[in-house]
Amino acid sequence: MERIFKKSIIVTVAILLFSGCMSTTGEKINQYFEENHYTSCYNDTQEDDIIYIHVSNRKNGFSITIENGEVESAWFSRIEGHSSYRSVLYNSDPNSDWSEESESEISKKAKDEFLNDSGFDVEDLTAYFQDIYDTTYMNGDMAYCPDVYEESLKNIEYRSGQYYYEEVDGTITITDFDGTMSKAIIPESLDGKPVTGIGWNAFYQRTHLTQIEIPDTLKTIEGSAFYRCYSLGSIVIPKSVENIDGSAFFRCIRLTSIEVDPLNPNFISIDGVLFDKEMKRLIAYPEGSNTRRYYVPDGVEEIEAAFGYHPYNLEELYIPASVVKFPEYNIFIFPDDIILRVKEGSLAEQYAIEFNLNYIYY
Repeated sequence: MERIFKKSIIVTVAILLFSGCMSTTGEKINQYFEENHYTSCYNDTQEDDIIYIHVSNRKNGFSITIENGEVESAWFSRIEGHSSYRSVLYNSDPNSDWSEESESEISKKAKDEFLNDSGFDVEDLTAYFQDIYDTTYMNGDMAYCPDVYEESLKNIEYRSGQYYYEEVDGTITITDFDGTMSKAIIPESLDGKPVTGIGWNAFYQRTHLTQIEIPDTLKTIEGSAFYRCYSLGSIVIPKSVENIDGSAFFRCIRLTSIEVDPLNPNFISIDGVLFDKEMKRLIAYPEGSNTRRYYVPDGVEEIEAAFGYHPYNLEELYIPASVVKFPEYNIFIFPDDIILRVKEGSLAEQYAIEFNLNYIYY
């Protein structure tokens, strides 16, 4: 067993990102950060007019220098396994020695990837960082980084073979994987303790994986657990799993089915689509499905972030009037590629109108 101290601050407590009023774009950034588990904290310095603000999750981070109340500079960082790559995001000083020419190809590619995925530009993010300083920090609602770091040390990260993990209350949550084989077999235990969780972004962009075998000890699959596992074709949820975040399979573009052990009391798979056992919630739709026309079963009441990043083959989605709850954002990244078939006067029609989606009555 190898003990690993985190290279980025991963907190186990909820930290307020933003308090106060902001622009519509700022609200979207705040929502994006919350959905992707970003947290914020600050460090003070020996100079009264300079502080540092950090906004990060397990994979990406931003380090912002505030001088005399204004954003002076901002760095973007990408955590890949246990290496960190930094790239200049913004610098107010045109005479600075910082330049994109001095950055590595890895760091520039990671920054561009984040900007493309999030849909935000540098100006939007810089304005947002200024907002969280003006409100969250100035209102005294932002955590102090040394306090956050002390809290994070309660969950030290370890390594066993190809897996990195955290131990909490005698159980193991997988946090990272660096194996190179096409099939990953997650063990029932690591270092004598049961594996009960797959953490946020644990298998992030492991594009070589075509199969992942999950043990019967597992209880929780967190958001983006298999994000960008482009080659993953199918997956079976064992009978032990109790919690699945609907975003766990985002960008799994070859995933044709999400199967469930028939003995699982919490979830069920119908035609490869994941539902809760009572079929009240549609949790996840496989993005690689060849289906061009999908009918949400009558009786489903809630559609979560179910349709992932972009189900490439799906052209028409039939939504019954029984659906009375959607996420508070547009779940379709490319809305022009899909037509919603809805009942007149239904919540699905309201949802389509609110987010300017193509829809037709049926």
